[in-house]
Amino acid sequence: MDNIHKNKIYIKDVYRKIILLAMGAHMLYAVICAIIHQIPLTFYNFGSVLFYIVMLLVIKKGYFRLAVSIVHLEVSIFVVISTLYLGWSSGYTLLLIALTSLVYFSPFKNRAVPYVISLCEVLLFFVLKLIMDQNMFGVLNLSHQKVMQGMYLFNACISFGMILYGAIITKISSHIIEKSLSDENESLYEIANYDQLTGL
Repeated sequence: MDNIHKNKIYIKDVYRKIILLAMGAHMLYAVICAIIHQIPLTFYNFGSVLFYIVMLLVIKKGYFRLAVSIVHLEVSIFVVISTLYLGWSSGYTLLLIALTSLVYFSPFKNRAVPYVISLCEVLLFFVLKLIMDQNMFGVLNLSHQKVMQGMYLFNACISFGMILYGAIITKISSHIIEKSLSDENESLYEIANYDQLTGL
């Protein structure tokens, strides 16, 4: 199996794991929202689980750019809806900070695309802060303070998990690239030292 094929399998596996982690997180969010009687958010999270099932199929087909773009959009929409519904103190906006750290492990050919996506997420963070500070929409259904503290801590844990996973992926990817370059160097060295006339 050549290095390009190995790398493609590795990349597909990384994206599949990210999708599975997101699906698991939305299942947890659905359960938590059901427990605290936030029915609209419960349904949204179950819908997100179905969405991520579809994303698994998209990844399986190899449409990585499409999957990454749509997942970033889904997380952004999730953060907006959850923040408007539960308030800034629920900590959903922390997910945007974590998401900006994952954008650099991306399948885009144009190097500017991850930066544009990241910039949009940063802008969304500040726009949400402005909206919540001005109480433009009002918090739709503010829950008990202890529940909000729990949600904040849960979102902080999810965010730190995303950042750590991104760091692990980056480290593993750099090792794979290093190994691939080393193998290619070795192959080129053998070709350079092979005399076609003598066969030695």
